[in-house]
Amino acid sequence: MQDLTPKDTNEVLDEYCGYTQFNYEKLVNMVLYFALSVEKLYKTKLMKFLFYSDFVNFRNNTVSITGLKYLKNYYGPTPVRYDLLLGILSDKFITFEVDFIVNSEEFIYIKPIEQPCLSIFSKEELKTMKYILNSFKNLSSKEISELSHKEKAWKISKTKELISYELAEDLKCA
Repeated sequence: MQDLTPKDTNEVLDEYCGYTQFNYEKLVNMVLYFALSVEKLYKTKLMKFLFYSDFVNFRNNTVSITGLKYLKNYYGPTPVRYDLLLGILSDKFITFEVDFIVNSEEFIYIKPIEQPCLSIFSKEELKTMKYILNSFKNLSSKEISELSHKEKAWKISKTKELISYELAEDLKCA
């Protein structure tokens, strides 16, 4: 399995990482928090929870929570190298379960292996994460993906290019 490189961990703090150094612990515990809070959390929905948590926190507090960089992907914003990130978390913190199969496509959801450590988050970060959870937990992956496509951050960014956190001020859906 590939490892994260220094390029992935924000050598320069800028508008593309929310002026925050990548924080592996916060990423792990944010994923655990959402996976524990949502029954059958699919990857697409998790990606949007991460995006909205980081971008709303940036809008409200001028820094992201995880320091993740996001890019415009086909189903909405996703962290850069998200498959690698999930792979690193796999079997240590989360597992993947097949929910059902349609036309040879597996629908896989994320299950937490352990409890999140919420004490590593500030009060503002926890407030943001709870706000995102409560805003989107009852939406399907497709619905939250469609909402993310209405955001200026997704509309004006080019496919597979980084999304600036400066666009967080224009969030409409959160």
